[in-house]
Amino acid sequence: MKSSKSECAKNNSFSLSKVNMEIGTQNGSKEVSDLVLVRPLIDFLPDSGFLSNQPIDQLSDLIIGARVKNNSEEVAENVTLSVEITVEGTSIYDETINIGAITPGSSEYLFLPESFDGYLTGYDDITYTLNISVISDLIESDTENNHFSTTFSTSGNTFSRWLVNDYFVGSTNIPGAEPGDFIGVPFFFNHNDKIYGLRAFIKITNGDSHPVTFIPTVYQVGGNGEVFSSTGTEYDLGIDPEGSWYTFIFDDITGSDLCFGDGYTYYAGLIYYFTNGSITGDTIMFGADSSGSPHNYPKESIYHSSAEDIWYPLNCTPLIELLTSEIDDCVWTDISVDTEVIVSICPNPTTGQFNITGIENATIKVFNLLGRQVMQEKNAGEQTVLDLSGFENGVYFVQIESEGDVVTKKVVLSK
Repeated sequence: MKSSKSECAKNNSFSLSKVNMEIGTQNGSKEVSDLVLVRPLIDFLPDSGFLSNQPIDQLSDLIIGARVKNNSEEVAENVTLSVEITVEGTSIYDETINIGAITPGSSEYLFLPESFDGYLTGYDDITYTLNISVISDLIESDTENNHFSTTFSTSGNTFSRWLVNDYFVGSTNIPGAEPGDFIGVPFFFNHNDKIYGLRAFIKITNGDSHPVTFIPTVYQVGGNGEVFSSTGTEYDLGIDPEGSWYTFIFDDITGSDLCFGDGYTYYAGLIYYFTNGSITGDTIMFGADSSGSPHNYPKESIYHSSAEDIWYPLNCTPLIELLTSEIDDCVWTDISVDTEVIVSICPNPTTGQFNITGIENATIKVFNLLGRQVMQEKNAGEQTVLDLSGFENGVYFVQIESEGDVVTKKVVLSK
């Protein structure tokens, strides 16, 4: 039995980041702008999520627009909304739309009719800058007070996927749960992919201080309604009345049983057992942080009672994230320097240092769960030692490039 615990910053919801919004600032003799962006609209259609560190395959249904209000006493003529998206200062998307006039005191919603997905630059980790502005003849001829700016990023590696874009404030409290019950969240896949684990925010209040055993599990519902499941390593967790983020790892991310594709419904979550054999006074709560306030997550979740073999829908927020390792396909390959030598990482899990063998003249990059590079080693030799002891516990990706071949390995840091 192994335990893995990783901290997560409060309010770690997937949302817009680095927002800089200027509305109603002073412009010459004006104290309030006549034509303003009341609410920028940057969202997804259903089957999606928010914008920060998003998987690139979920940006296909990105909606961009704004609600524009005319604060003046005159009709705003020729109202034009402009949206520009740049990458490192280079414009990749620049579109405008005109809705004609807005009467005094009224507001209108503007949406760009064209999807953004055709302008994506690729599967790399990229930060985009988004600017929205609005102008009108006579009322507001410049954008000094009428613009919104933010950044968002995409990731080709690790993310959660959500089935519905429907949010709820609340947590799942399961007192006296039956051993073997399951709680999870429905997920979808636009591309074939592999999973390597999941994260969940859990509070445990156990009457007689015995640990609780959790087993990460993914259920697949087939076309005929049959249910298949894949399970990972068992984890024993002790009392945690404040609640913490926990990472649960599946043993073999190269296994075909953990390769998922489009067209099915998947439920990712946790089976749990009270290891003392008693359920008196035992409580497990999913979805509230240390202050008691849940994050913004979809309210659609499910609960499977093992005793009755029945699946129940839950109007709650269980805070479970599915972690995946690839986005384009489910072909897993190792770099082979020759016919007998295969790249290996040892020890794994590690307390800090680990060895990489079977490489020659390779470039090694290490990424955290957010897709940020934390380490790089060039011209790595036959045996290379890397040290992650200065970083937080969790899962890291080791990307190894040698002679044109690239392979990504997972390493678990547990100090």
